[in-house]
This record gives sequence, structure tokens and C-alpha cells, in this order.
Amino acid sequence: DGNALRIYYYNYNNNLKNNILLTEATGTPAAYFIYTNSFDSSDYNDFYSNYAYPIYASGNKTLAQWQAYGQDSNSVSIDPIFNADSSLVPQVLPIDNLGTPITGITDDIHGSTRSTTTPDMGAVEFSLTGTPLSGSYTVGSGGNFATFDSLKNDLTYFGISGPITFNILAGTYDAPLELGEIQGVSATNKVTFQSADANADSVIWENTANSSATNYVLKLNGTDHITLKHITFKNQGSSYSQKIVLSGVTDSVTIENSKFLGYKSSSTNHVSIYGSGADATGLKIKNSTFTDAGGWAIYLNSNNSSSSPTGLEISNNTFTDTYGGIYATYYDALTISGNTIVGSYMYDKGINLNYCDGANVIEDNHINAPDMGYGIYQYDCRATSGNEATIVNNLINVEDRGIQLDYYNNYQNIYYNTVKVRDEYAVSTYYYNYYNNLKNNILLTESTGNPAAYIYNTSV
Repeated sequence: DGNALRIYYYNYNNNLKNNILLTEATGTPAAYFIYTNSFDSSDYNDFYSNYAYPIYASGNKTLAQWQAYGQDSNSVSIDPIFNADSSLVPQVLPIDNLGTPITGITDDIHGSTRSTTTPDMGAVEFSLTGTPLSGSYTVGSGGNFATFDSLKNDLTYFGISGPITFNILAGTYDAPLELGEIQGVSATNKVTFQSADANADSVIWENTANSSATNYVLKLNGTDHITLKHITFKNQGSSYSQKIVLSGVTDSVTIENSKFLGYKSSSTNHVSIYGSGADATGLKIKNSTFTDAGGWAIYLNSNNSSSSPTGLEISNNTFTDTYGGIYATYYDALTISGNTIVGSYMYDKGINLNYCDGANVIEDNHINAPDMGYGIYQYDCRATSGNEATIVNNLINVEDRGIQLDYYNNYQNIYYNTVKVRDEYAVSTYYYNYYNNLKNNILLTESTGNPAAYIYNTSV
């Protein structure tokens, strides 16, 4: 439940090397340093937590953020997967031989001689065998991996040494899967899951045994550099039916050319791509279809107000009867373009942005949902002069409000949009909206008692 290592006030001139520090807690770092300068030297350690941030040092930190202070350049964050609580011997190949020799310490807790060049981290000197994965593999009956669990086992225990493609054979797979960090991944060594024949209809990946603890088809917990394409993700449970769940800090996840089949509901228990506390830099969701969902088709909240992730792209997707369309909070400089949001079971908002700062691009979206409350809604999205956000070339047909700037939206350029509403305002602004531009738009309301445009301040 707590920290594997905790350093409190007035600790200085200490050294930390060759340790494995693990907590099983989901909300606590493995190491807690009250100051960033508690150690003269810290390196060659393994910090692992089920929490997104394995280190606390004057605030929660990823390993990369902690390394920016000049410490732990050779350290890792790897789940060692101990053999047993009584012996704590690591079982995963990527952690083997990662320590550094320390003068005067020549054996381990059992008296076994430590390597003089590459000793192991932790109290036990151990030896593991195996080969990291690289290349292309088939998944399914008769393939290299018969099941997703066997695939996960090899990824976890051996890691990868090159780009990986998992070609999933045609069929239906009732096999919910959770992946964590994959050792060896990088911008070059990516992992791809795809149908073997590049046809999303050929591979149906589903979960028919949902619960609050297993509400996903695929959960990515801190998983980086992964691509999912040409797959149908199906989850139609009446109580829980999320499809892809993002958790922790991820980098460069791409979801494209896929289909999502869900359950109609207003609850976020049924969101197709769900990320609460998902700090997902470089997330791309493209060229996919979303049919039936709850609350939102896509729900993303990084919960990172101090350094929000960037690079989110949601483009050229079709959303049908998903109650709400796209929800994003604390994602900066995002792009939402070329999407079609349609249907009779669409009641909330087509695009809902909160605390999304910078040069956002919202363009070429077609929102045609006559019972929807809002087409595009923004709250506290702040751009700057010379780095303005754009809302351009959108076609919107909804019930109440077409484009709404609620509180604190600045430097938003609203150009060339066609907006029709039935009951209220085609465009509306509320308190504290400044430095915005409204040009070349068609703004129409069918209401007999409301204007087409409601501008709270005389300056847009």
C-alpha cells in the first residue's frame, strides 16, 4: 500500500544504487523523496509502481521527469514479477544484469558471488534465459500464439528487440487483455496489432464477462508506441461495455481503421475509448467507426493541469448513436477534424473541450444530430496571440446550441462554419471570453424567441 522507499526531512549526502523498489499500490509511488536533492547519487535502480508515477520528488514524477534532475540516468521502471513474496527473485529478462559494480559488495543475500561487471539489482543475484521478440507473429488457432494471454506472457517476460507486428487470424476472440509497459519499445521498435487480412470485419475482439474491475476489451496501462488497426472491438454488456481503456502515462498510441460496437446508454460505463487520468501524448484515433456507446464515444481526461499532453488527433471517424461524441479535458494543441457525428440517439455534445489550451484545430466536422444539446462546446480553452485556435469549416445541425464558448476562452478564430439550431442560439458566448474572431459564418436558429447569436460581451 505504501512506498518501497521513503526519504523524509533533513536527509542529505546519501547514495542509492542497485535497488529494486516496488509497490503494488495503484495510487502511490515506489519511492518518496521529500526533496529532489536527498541523494548525492542515485542510479541503476528499478522503480516500479502500479501508479502512473513511480517517484515522488517535490511532486509526482515519471522516471523521465525525475531523470531530468540529473539522477538515475541508467535506472528503469520494470515490473520484476517476483517468483514469490518469500524469495523475491525477478522473473523478467529485461531486468537481468542491469546493476553496476560497487566496491566491497561481492556477494548477495544468499552468499552467491555477484558479477564483477554486470551485477543484478536487488538483494538476489539471479540468471534468466530467453529471447526478446522481434518481427511478425500470427495470433489465433494455429498461429505463433494461440491466445492473447500467451502473447502477453512473452511480451512481459522477454520484452522486444525490434519492431513487432501481431497479425490476428480471422475469428471472434472473447479475450479481455491488459497490457502494461513493454520493455524495448521505442519510436523505432513499435508494436502493432492488426487483422491478418487488413479487414476489421474479420477480427472481432470482445468481452462478454464485464464487471467494474474488468470493464474493457483492451486496457493499456502505461503502454507506449502501440498501433491497433483493422479490428472490431465489441462490448455490449448492459452494465459495463467499455472497449479500449487508457491508463497512466502513455506515448504514441494509434488506433485506426477499426470498428467499435457498444451499448446505448448515457453512462460513461459504456464509453468506447475511455481514459480517466490518461496522460496520453501523441494519441491518434483515425478512420474508425463508433456505433452505440454510453455518455461519449471517446472520453479523455489527462488530469494533468500543469503539463497537459499534446498531439491528440481525432480525425476522419464516424460516430452514430453514441449519446455524446468526443470529450477531452486537459489536452493541449489538439486536432479534431473530418469527423461525422450523426444519429437520433445523440443528446449531449458533439465535441466537448475543457481546459484544452494552445492552437487547437477543430475543422471539417459534420455534426447532424437534431436532438443534441450542443454541437461544439468549449470551457476555459486559452490560446495566445500568434498561436490562435481555429474552429473552421464545420457543418452543425443540432437542437439547442451550435457553438458555445462558455467561460474563459481566448484567441479562438471561428471562421467559415454553417450552423443551424432548432431552439436556441447558433453561436453563444458567456463570461470572460476575449480576443476571439467570428467571420464568414452562416448562423441560423429556427427559434421564434431567440437570436441566432448570443454574445455576452460586446467584444467577442
